[in-house]
Amino acid sequence: MLAAGLLVTCAASALAPSASAQEAKLGKQIWLSKVNCRDCHGWGGHGVGDNPQAPTGANLRKTQLTADQIAEVIRCGRPGTEMPYFDRFSYTDDRCYGMTAVQIGGQIPAPGIASLIKREVDGLVALITSDFVGKGAPTFEECREFWGPDGTLCDRYPKTK
Repeated sequence: MLAAGLLVTCAASALAPSASAQEAKLGKQIWLSKVNCRDCHGWGGHGVGDNPQAPTGANLRKTQLTADQIAEVIRCGRPGTEMPYFDRFSYTDDRCYGMTAVQIGGQIPAPGIASLIKREVDGLVALITSDFVGKGAPTFEECREFWGPDGTLCDRYPKTK
């Protein structure tokens, strides 16, 4: 009976997406719609924004930041740059780079178009670290995986297969 229970548990966990995959799926939704990260960073995090009027975002495929550092940048923005913050309490205390709004002065980033909760930040971090960091230039296959078979912009990327 114990063996049967273990078998069912193992089979169920093999079929269920991992927590990280679920977080990345949430991250993709946020990336594409809630805060429109793709406008500045591009659909594939490659620093070629999908909105030509938006500022140029960092190429996240080349970042050397850790997951914790990526989370801090999302929550706190980047002082002195156009990267906004998405934690509604940023700079109200020293949670961001150990500085308050008074300490950072004119270098404080602008607030993002929406505030994110921890779960949403974790989702973005999961997406960035699993799909972008260290991946090199985007490919046709990655684009199709990201957008599905109807991804019309994918033809501009090289095929690897």
